[in-house]
Amino acid sequence: MSGWAEWGLCGDLLRGQVIQGNSSHPRTLPCGESRRIRFKYFMELPSNGGRSCPVMDSDNQVYESQVCHTICNDNFFVSNGWDSCQPRRRRSHSNCGSGVQTRTVNCFRTERLSSFSNVAVLLEDKRLCDVTNMPLGADKCTLPCPGECVVSKWSSWQPCPGGTPGSCEGTVRIRTRRLLRQTDRDVTEASCPDAQNLTQTEECQLNVNCFTYSAAWSEWSSCLAPRPAVCGEGRMRRRMNCVQSDGLPVHVSKCAAANVTIENPQSVKCRVDCPVDCEVTEWSAWSQCSGTCGVSRHRTRVRKISRQPSRTGRRCPQELVQTRPCCAKPCYKWSLLGWTTCSLTRGNCGSGSQERVVQCV
Repeated sequence: MSGWAEWGLCGDLLRGQVIQGNSSHPRTLPCGESRRIRFKYFMELPSNGGRSCPVMDSDNQVYESQVCHTICNDNFFVSNGWDSCQPRRRRSHSNCGSGVQTRTVNCFRTERLSSFSNVAVLLEDKRLCDVTNMPLGADKCTLPCPGECVVSKWSSWQPCPGGTPGSCEGTVRIRTRRLLRQTDRDVTEASCPDAQNLTQTEECQLNVNCFTYSAAWSEWSSCLAPRPAVCGEGRMRRRMNCVQSDGLPVHVSKCAAANVTIENPQSVKCRVDCPVDCEVTEWSAWSQCSGTCGVSRHRTRVRKISRQPSRTGRRCPQELVQTRPCCAKPCYKWSLLGWTTCSLTRGNCGSGSQERVVQCV
């Protein structure tokens, strides 16, 4: 296996891969409590009794993770004031009527410094902010003609109650505008909006304009041993996130405002397996030669497994018995032929003798 690669970005659990179909936009990594990972890669199969490869994923990689933290809402949009309203067309008698006004919207990142106040840094790429909530850079406007009623722009919507479960149901938010100049009846018959039309209401909808907040634990990290140890007793850790009702992690101040408790980080003991190599005994003494004679005699010696290896340890050797030949030794035996007939000294009966051939072969 290769050595460990550098730790990835906090929250990047895709090893830096670009999401298919969205390669032109940077991936937005989750904020809050998350994990970061690092990898090592398969390089060569074990041989000659080498240690087994660890369990790998489908890409022949091994990874481990540790908890990390990214401050939420670090990047944000700031809108400059609206430029003056520019009429869409110029009338012959005055410069008034419907028009368009523009403003500059920039993306900033909060730099949190230990010895100074927070500093907002301008980012060139607006896509680093949440473009789904980017303020408008252009809008319709009206240049009042002489004698016409003049009202202010609508204020920002008041925030919905939100925060705790059920707090969005059956509630509304409002915005208002003010009457700046009454209609001159000698110039136009149009009237100013009544008081009812100076206020707008909008229903608060969960995960649209109203959010609740809850606490959720991040996933456990890998079991990591304290440095410089690489195995043995270690700890797994996790932290608690403040999570918006649409599933996005948000700054912990949201939970604090909703009286949601963010518990302290947790850790539990665990154990990182240390590789345990196979152990075998020394070779025994050579045995006596087998048999007493011949060319196929041999003697043996053996060794035994005294400790089995762990999953990542060095495997046991396959050779536990060795043999070697003994010197050839001729084999001799007596070869006995059949007895001859009994030969009598005299007569046809009585004692006599018989013979046979005995050979050493």
